[in-house]
Order: sequence, then C-alpha cells, then structure tokens
Amino acid sequence: MSINAARIGYVSDGQAVAEATGARQRGSNLGTEKQTEALTSNTGRFEQSSTLSTVLVMQNGQIKEIPVKKGVGTAAHIDTLTITIPKLVFNQSLDAVTDDEVAGQISGTIYEIMGYGLSSAARGRNGYSMSYLMRTERVSYGYVAFGGSQQRETVCIHFTGTGLMAAQDGWEHRLYQFLQDFAPNARITRCDLTHDFIEGEYTPEQALKDWESGLFTSRYTKPVAECVGSDWLSGTNRGKTLYMAFW
Repeated sequence: MSINAARIGYVSDGQAVAEATGARQRGSNLGTEKQTEALTSNTGRFEQSSTLSTVLVMQNGQIKEIPVKKGVGTAAHIDTLTITIPKLVFNQSLDAVTDDEVAGQISGTIYEIMGYGLSSAARGRNGYSMSYLMRTERVSYGYVAFGGSQQRETVCIHFTGTGLMAAQDGWEHRLYQFLQDFAPNARITRCDLTHDFIEGEYTPEQALKDWESGLFTSRYTKPVAECVGSDWLSGTNRGKTLYMAFW
C-alpha cells in the first residue's frame, strides 16, 4: 500500500511537505534553506565528521567503483542507527489523526534531517503494529515503526548503512540538533560504528596483537575473539576476519 504522496511527499515535493508538516508544526527552523546550508557545509561550530570517497575493486573479473564513507582522521562513522522517540514529538498539535497522517508528520521531519522520507507502508515489526519503509526501488534506507499496546506511544526509526550514506551531508549535526531541541527523552537503542582501512593502515594481524595485549579490554573485561578465514594459516588470498565481542 502506497502512502498518500501529498502527505508524505518526498517523491514529488519533499521540501514543501517538510516545511508544512515538520518545521511549521514544531516552530522549528531545521527545514529553512539558510540553516540547512550552514549545517550541510559543516561550517561554524560544527566540524566535518566524515568524508565520502570511492575505491576501485575487482568483482567477478570486472572493475567496479564502490562508495566508501570514512570518519575524519581516526574517527569512526555511523553505519547503522536506531532511535526510539516519543510519538507526541511528531504530533504536538494533535492534528494528525490517522496512521498515514502521523507517518506524514514523521516523514516531513526525516526529510528535513536526511533529505528523504517515507515511501510505503509495510507490516508491523519489532513489536510495533505498523511500519513504513524508507527506500528506493533497489535498496532499503530503513524504516519507521509505531503503534502497539506495549510500545508506550513511541516511534522506532531505523537507518541502514545505505540510508546513512545516502543522507545529505551534515545529517549528524541536524539530527543532534533535533534531538536536543525537540526529543531530549529519545533513546538511541543501536548505533554501529565503522572505520575502513582501505590502504591497509590497520590490519587484522595488528588487531589480533592489540587484543592479545589487552588494548580492547574494557573495564577489566576482555572481549571474546575469533579468527575466521583460510588466509590466517594458508595464505589463500580468500580473506581473513577477526571478530571480537563482549558476552
């Protein structure tokens, strides 16, 4: 089932919907052109948190260009993100009655922050009675879920790594500002961080040595480690992976 494009709007006129359902409802200036440009350019009090580049890799005998996002310097970048926000944050004026209207309010806010919104309705998930997808025809950007007697009137917003990579520059700062200003009681329930070493600046072998030396130990707890892949012992050029986890 497709959501009413006039309400969700990111396909046809997302900026107008963002202003109508998001900024005007909360009295926010997140969606205004001047502030969005300032945050997107990572100027002023915000420093650039990540960069987007491409690398060439060989896949099935063909050279392909792969986008790679990296944290600036030694910083990691956010690869997956899930946030739980009180539903009232998106409907403070209580003028959204139907589920699609509530979804429209949420979509307008997400558009202000990320540059895209919701696309279609789907089944419930994670204990929520309904969900709405963020995606293109080929890839998933994430989902929004709400409803359900056990969910305490909350909204779950989940972004995939692809969705975060597709977001407009500066989304981290815009999201932080939104949470600070309008949703201080929101909870980040999942945040995956990643840092790619394309040029071999840090290797699995070095990570294993650091694990053995206790450099990954946190509060006297050493993570469990596992070496996976034939390259660890046989040098088959088929890959090697070092997994670490706290149990």
